[in-house]
Amino acid sequence: MKNTNNAWVPVSERLPESGERVIAYYWEEYDENEGYPTCVICTYYKAGDILENEMPYEERLKVARSKSTDAERVMSMLFKTRNVPAERDGFYFCDVNSEGLMEWRRHNDIITHWRRMPTRKEVEGFNTGEKAQNGLKSGVVK
Repeated sequence: MKNTNNAWVPVSERLPESGERVIAYYWEEYDENEGYPTCVICTYYKAGDILENEMPYEERLKVARSKSTDAERVMSMLFKTRNVPAERDGFYFCDVNSEGLMEWRRHNDIITHWRRMPTRKEVEGFNTGEKAQNGLKSGVVK
């Protein structure tokens, strides 16, 4: 079954739902007269939505020291995040900051269109559990 909602949508007509992961299109301009089309996978968030950024080591260490069991301390060191509200509506992607930590960053380019992520069936051509005869074998595209 095809996803009929997978066409390119101009941002002037409609925006994705908040928290929706999409493919976004923009024109990457490298000087006044030259550029190229670019797509990026990102997530649309509304201002105030909570983004989970990786917590710096010193903060994780402080949280871990406050835990009572070894297991809690280890989990705090490995997987602790800091909740940060999105400052503005926009398309965000996860990036590495100057400290080497993963954090959400708002995409600064002018995104003109977006589309929903295709389903696995659409991409791989699955038909009732078997790959369709569309040139895909063992994950290699011919």
